[in-house]
Amino acid sequence: MKFLYICQPDASQFAEPYLSYLTNDRLQTHDRRNVRRLAIQGAQEYDVIWIEWANRFASSLLSVGRLPAFTILRVHDWEIRTEIVRNINWENVDALWFINPDAMDDFNQLVNYPRERQFYLPNAVDLAEWPLCASGDRHLGIITVNVQPRKRLERAIELMELLPDDYRLTIRTSAEPHPADMLGVQKLEALIGAQPKGRITLEYRTLHANQITSHRHEVHEFWSDKSHAVSVADHEGFCYGLAEGMACGAAGACLDWDWGQPRLFYGCVCDTLPELADYIQETHPGPEWRAQIEPFAAPAMAYKLEDIVQRVMEFGGVQLENVE
Repeated sequence: MKFLYICQPDASQFAEPYLSYLTNDRLQTHDRRNVRRLAIQGAQEYDVIWIEWANRFASSLLSVGRLPAFTILRVHDWEIRTEIVRNINWENVDALWFINPDAMDDFNQLVNYPRERQFYLPNAVDLAEWPLCASGDRHLGIITVNVQPRKRLERAIELMELLPDDYRLTIRTSAEPHPADMLGVQKLEALIGAQPKGRITLEYRTLHANQITSHRHEVHEFWSDKSHAVSVADHEGFCYGLAEGMACGAAGACLDWDWGQPRLFYGCVCDTLPELADYIQETHPGPEWRAQIEPFAAPAMAYKLEDIVQRVMEFGGVQLENVE
């Protein structure tokens, strides 16, 4: 099965692990007319056209008419909270892909689209990019591309107050926060400033094209002296930061999300901060955490995607219990 991947430039970071094992033929452009021309030319060559992001680019691309191959649109959860999903011509899409069943449910409250042509499949993790390196002791790590309210990083401060004094926490985020995130950054800095000096560190790093996974050697370095990869957010679709830390061997430690169902992906989820603090004290880094991420390894997930797409193309639907 041959995929034609369509995405605007510098926005393919979530798709890269899949693409590495699906096809090297991809098209990334803002020019809708060029996309249509190339897609039509490649109609005999490609089995599936995958459009990444349900955004204005996709809306423009699909407004003219159907593309000449089976067309999948991957819908990310934050797009569902915008008006753009109401403006896409969904009749020109053959199947929809979500990374989380909560996103699928939210979408179906807004758009009338056949459920039998929808499926969910998590983001893939290319384990070849993340060597086993975590070997720290009592050193928690959080990597996040932003400091949005849904990241709930103030709960990381509360978590540290429940742990013994010799535990440390390092949070790494963008060096150039979005203006909408600046108030959250300032509040977080104030909370950290009120803690004992050196116990909690907020690191800023420069991101390439706003992609947290671009400078992989920096991520390896970050996890090398950590013992735990932590998530305290209340809304995540998959949480790459947690997955990549566990792939490096850091012990996973996740506070249950209000939205996103982390237990579909991770076996290290706690319901309350005290439970999470106890769990952290009972766990240590090691290869067993990487093993928990292996079900999301890119080769296996790419094969699963091809299987699901084939079933949707041939039979018009998939059983969701077989997709989890």
